[in-house]
Amino acid sequence: MLGLLKTPIFKRHTKESFFMQQFEAFFPHETRIRIPMSMVDPGNVVYHSRYLDLYHEARDRYMDAAGHSYAILMENNYHLAVADAHLQFRKPVRYMETAIIRTRFN
Repeated sequence: MLGLLKTPIFKRHTKESFFMQQFEAFFPHETRIRIPMSMVDPGNVVYHSRYLDLYHEARDRYMDAAGHSYAILMENNYHLAVADAHLQFRKPVRYMETAIIRTRFN
């Protein structure tokens, strides 16, 4: 429930305080994640909703590579909310395969 959140999801930003302005360059990043058993369905493919978990992990690794951890962002009461997501499944990813996720901010 939204009433239980202790930190605001959105915060009015100023030039001095807006965290994402600290990124010097918006570079593409590639993350490789080996698929654990907990992410697959009985057909041995990644369950459709778990792809978003992979994307979250890739986003966190992207931010780490850029020198800004998501933990620091949260300490400053900022959060990156997913407002919209469109997925196109081209090929199934199976248990113990490596998913390659390319991330960039626009």
